[in-house]
Amino acid sequence: MHVNVEFDILTLTVIVCLTSTCQAIALFVQYKISRNYPCIRWWLFGSIAQTIGFVCVLFMTNPSIYFLAVFANPLILLG
Repeated sequence: MHVNVEFDILTLTVIVCLTSTCQAIALFVQYKISRNYPCIRWWLFGSIAQTIGFVCVLFMTNPSIYFLAVFANPLILLG
């Protein structure tokens, strides 16, 4: 049995946003629990930047706030 499932880019972006948000929350909890490793802070900042970038990608579908999508690519690359 073969099932043909097609995802559009908006669906994939929503999935990546949710996954990235969960990762940022998990890293924030890890940062608060154990501050012995200073590199976790940078990993947390990168994850938050990437999450905000993916959320900005979702703004491309709304013409009234389309200008916020300009920040999407730099934030994803920063993360």
